[in-house]
Amino acid sequence: MNSAVLEKTMGYKSKRLFSVLHIECIYTFYLADYDSKFNFSGEAHDMWELGCVRSGNMGITSGTEIYDCTKDELVIHSPGVFHKAWAKDDNVTILTVSFSGTGTERFVPSGKFILTESERTIVELIEKHAARDAENIAGERKYESEQIVKNLLECLCLSLSMRKNENAAPDTHGAAAVFAEVAGYLTKNVECALTIEKICRDCAIGKTTLKELFNKYAGIGVIKYYNILRVQRAAELIAKGCSMAQIAEIMHFSSQNYFSAFFKRETGVTPSKYLKAD
Repeated sequence: MNSAVLEKTMGYKSKRLFSVLHIECIYTFYLADYDSKFNFSGEAHDMWELGCVRSGNMGITSGTEIYDCTKDELVIHSPGVFHKAWAKDDNVTILTVSFSGTGTERFVPSGKFILTESERTIVELIEKHAARDAENIAGERKYESEQIVKNLLECLCLSLSMRKNENAAPDTHGAAAVFAEVAGYLTKNVECALTIEKICRDCAIGKTTLKELFNKYAGIGVIKYYNILRVQRAAELIAKGCSMAQIAEIMHFSSQNYFSAFFKRETGVTPSKYLKAD
């Protein structure tokens, strides 16, 4: 019996429900244990990623921010944001999920959150499914389980979104603050053709200190980090319909050919193939 008939014959009043957030794809979904030697080199990709510490202490870089995370604290990275993680003691466990969908830009917040009691319950349920997923027989599909995970993730993100003004503060002391300043400078000047000399001069920092900062918080060199930002910006311009010549001019490449060679070197594909794949 549909809602119109129920309203007419039994006096019920219906309220139509809407899905403002719809997670469509999960790319990584796992629970992993690490020791103090774990040091993941940074990366950036086109999906959202959630990392929740289940035990131990982790250091997490997200864009220009550095976070110190312990049990029941998580960090969400938005698409295109460079991120890295490293263990700060033994017996560290982290739940990692990367995903995409519709409504994510509005209803998935980024940054660090300290979980509430209800959010901890949601994460515990997701964790159980992650453990089961790792034990599944190859090729086995459990659509019911997949929908449960999808719904749990949506509930968690919506809960965090409702209190996104409660984002936990990043580390703003010592070396972390210096990294944040330099990373912010690189982001602001992503369309320029920066050199290490100019970075050091404009940020008033020595080459050795710069190298140490990026090895610690990014796991890669400063120019490699800058190139990742440049690729992300170029991809945005490609998506907007800019021509290769326009992008080369906007981003201060000496020529269209040099831009194409740079893009292929950093991504493995030419700009034109990237556009077709997108």
